[in-house]
Amino acid sequence: MNGHSYTLFGNTAFKKEIEVFRGKSRLYKYTGTKPNSLILQMDSGEGRTAIMEYAISTFKELSTLDFSSGRDDYIECDFDGSLQNYKNCMAQIDDAAEYGNHYKGGIAVNCSLIANHYSEKHYEDFINRFSEICDSAWVVFFFSSLPSRNEEKLMNKLREKIKHITFIGYEPYTEIDLAHIFLSKLNSFGINFSPKREITKLVVELFKSCSISTVKQTTELALMALDYINYDNNPIFNVEIFEKFSEDLRKDVLAK
Repeated sequence: MNGHSYTLFGNTAFKKEIEVFRGKSRLYKYTGTKPNSLILQMDSGEGRTAIMEYAISTFKELSTLDFSSGRDDYIECDFDGSLQNYKNCMAQIDDAAEYGNHYKGGIAVNCSLIANHYSEKHYEDFINRFSEICDSAWVVFFFSSLPSRNEEKLMNKLREKIKHITFIGYEPYTEIDLAHIFLSKLNSFGINFSPKREITKLVVELFKSCSISTVKQTTELALMALDYINYDNNPIFNVEIFEKFSEDLRKDVLAK
């Protein structure tokens, strides 16, 4: 999409929501409001950081959020359900507001485990505190792609308690998305591709045949592919190298 300094593959519904926010950027500035916080179903390791980087890069470009409250553009809070962890995470949010009373950047919140502690007092405190935190910060509440009954219960409570919040359901990555993630990971190590269109097509076919369906698998394969590349001159991932890599991968899949 045009205007983004951070590339995000897949996640069509999320990117559409960010474009809605983009279209309202002048409204936010004029009224002093901000984009809705989000409830998003996505497993850990499947692109949560990429989601945050993509959104925050957009908000910084458009001055949609007030990033003057602290040094961090966004923070990540992993609630494991224990009382001590709850206190630590809340202290982390409070401490992030270094230059004001409230932190106004982005907050990524892993909610899957605390959802199981519905009978404990800090569970209700979690909901009440975040209903206040969302008044100043932009929050993404992450849940599992296939949420448990307790996760669904917590999602509903957050939607009831927080005024301005949007739900985005699970969206699996396609093989094309994963192929782009695979090549992007290689490229981050300075690896080029030749010919790129053909290599992309071959990776898509390989992922289909080997049932590669997650970002975690894709990242592991990209790191594995680094061992097949000749680094003497210009490191390149070409058809010949791909064939060696894919042959070994298919053998490994069959062996399992």
